[in-house]
Amino acid sequence: MRLVSAADRFEAEYQAQFKHAFMQGDCERMQGCARVLEHIRNGRSCIRILVDAHPLFSSAPPAPYADVLASTECVTDAHTFGAVLSELDNLIAEHARVVHAGLPSQVLRQSALYCFVQDLFDAKRSGVALRALQNMYAHLRSMPVAGQDASGEQQRRDVVPDEATKDIVYLSTVASIVSLLLEAADKWSHMEPVSLPRGLGRRCVFSAFEDVIDEYVQLERRVIERAYEGELSQWTLKVRNDSMRDTALESNASHKDESLRLVNFRLRQQQMEEYKDRVLLLVQDKLQISMDTETAGDGTRRRRRSSASQKEMPRRTVVGDVLGHAPVSIDLCLNMVLTNRDTIDRLAVFASAPQDMRLRDQAQDAIESVFCVLLRGIGNHVRPAYARVVAELKDLEHSVMATMQTDQSALAQLEQQTRSSFIRAELRFFELIHLCDLCVQILEIYFKSFMTAFIDEHDFLNTCNQERKALERAVDDSVAVGMDCVIEIIMRQTQHIVDTQMSADYSPDSNVSLTLTPTVACTRAVQFLGESTVILQSMTGHRQMRTVFLGEIGVRLFYVLLEHIKRFRITEPGGFQLIADLNLYYDWAAEHVDPETLRYFTALKDLANCFILAPRDLRGFLQDQYSRRTFDGVMRSEEVYDVVACRSDYRNIRTQVEGHCDFM
Repeated sequence: MRLVSAADRFEAEYQAQFKHAFMQGDCERMQGCARVLEHIRNGRSCIRILVDAHPLFSSAPPAPYADVLASTECVTDAHTFGAVLSELDNLIAEHARVVHAGLPSQVLRQSALYCFVQDLFDAKRSGVALRALQNMYAHLRSMPVAGQDASGEQQRRDVVPDEATKDIVYLSTVASIVSLLLEAADKWSHMEPVSLPRGLGRRCVFSAFEDVIDEYVQLERRVIERAYEGELSQWTLKVRNDSMRDTALESNASHKDESLRLVNFRLRQQQMEEYKDRVLLLVQDKLQISMDTETAGDGTRRRRRSSASQKEMPRRTVVGDVLGHAPVSIDLCLNMVLTNRDTIDRLAVFASAPQDMRLRDQAQDAIESVFCVLLRGIGNHVRPAYARVVAELKDLEHSVMATMQTDQSALAQLEQQTRSSFIRAELRFFELIHLCDLCVQILEIYFKSFMTAFIDEHDFLNTCNQERKALERAVDDSVAVGMDCVIEIIMRQTQHIVDTQMSADYSPDSNVSLTLTPTVACTRAVQFLGESTVILQSMTGHRQMRTVFLGEIGVRLFYVLLEHIKRFRITEPGGFQLIADLNLYYDWAAEHVDPETLRYFTALKDLANCFILAPRDLRGFLQDQYSRRTFDGVMRSEEVYDVVACRSDYRNIRTQVEGHCDFM
């Protein structure tokens, strides 16, 4: 106990000598005392003496320092804060020269400089820098909004148009000032004769914002949510108005020839590709990235440095809708991305804080949250568009069913109207798929180029990655539902066309000469299938998905034809006619479906030969087909029997087939 008391007296004595030497300006004595004090509590006492004795922290600072304190009262934006920061740089440089002269070791000098900078940003010491920041906060949050009373010349000059702009000005200014302070901290690390390590300088800077970071990140989220809600509300109103106008136009428009509409579709397809290229070039320009690096995923941030200092509302981007009223707006999606990018840029300034600071974790969480807001916003824009188109397609399904039950006198006109409505719905669905695919592509470019600096794209537990996958699944599911509706309508209309087949086509009179060309019903059905599949093929750029959808059409068409054949009693001349029809269906399938699905049409075409064979050859023909496994996985034995039973003479030759064929 006596030893501790003696050490305290010994330290107090040398502190007094150090302080006296400092007041006298005797640097040699200061260094001598500091060498002793350095071995007692690492010299913290002499460091504290130097900081506390600085005129800036006295109750009545002299004129030059009083002017510095007075300048903090006039801080209103990044420009005026820059003037205060210049004074702070001078104070820090001055103190660096003092500690270099009065302290013997570089460690003590850097510690003394760090302690001084800490006090400049310390709330307990009413630090100059913190006082300037607090005055700026108060000014920014009290700026008058247009329409409110603004007293004083300064306030009238600072009027903002609305609350949203006021929040953006506050957020951008704070982020800009953090950037200015971080640049200053980098300069402090290269000062002469004493420098402040970069990590310590940045820690001092970020400590000044720990009291406001909670409010800051909450405001960032509120601002971006409010901006997205406003964008989506305006789009919803526009869609409602466009829908009413389009309904009126369609009710007065005459229906054009289908071939002309198909030409228009091909033009639309070409314009869509050109539109995509134009949008991606614009994305490259607005995000300031190179398209050959947007999928690198290396986490390197390629962004503009000045984004945090922008005070204006996010810039509008106009790339235009393709061919009139598009179901979704690429302008809206791209502006949502750009707004999100500006928000992320501001938050990224705080996310560069030292890893052990709470402020860094809050900024990281806010960045992930803001990105999820973007994903949900895009989803809220895309999902209703799919819902509208799918509802239109489902209504068309019911219309097709009603057409099939309509009286023959009004059938032609109603069929034409239904076909025209279907072509228009297909084109809208085609455009929606491609535009939504473009939206997802823009999001992916943005994520790879910017967000991988904060988010590990391989972390499947991360909320952002889960939201990305949820959006992709929602889009894929909507496409699948819509495509199923399209396929169902195609097959119902095909069924309707096939049902117009005349009984005489497959059972002609003996005095009618055969042309062996496809029948009218078959030609119309294949023509309709060809036009529909051209559109269907263009609805998705994924080859595998196209194969699946066209394969589904092929299988459904096969069963339509199988049931269609069972409706007729087919004579030998009619068998030749049926083969001609099946050859045309086969040609369509060979062009559009995969080899596995093509087996169905091959089997049906081969089986049709049973109608042109002599009764004595029928048994051997069927045995040969089974031996070659023609019907394996395609038709059951019962279905083969039902087709053979459609021969007009089957009652007479029934005993030659049944009971003698082990496959029956």
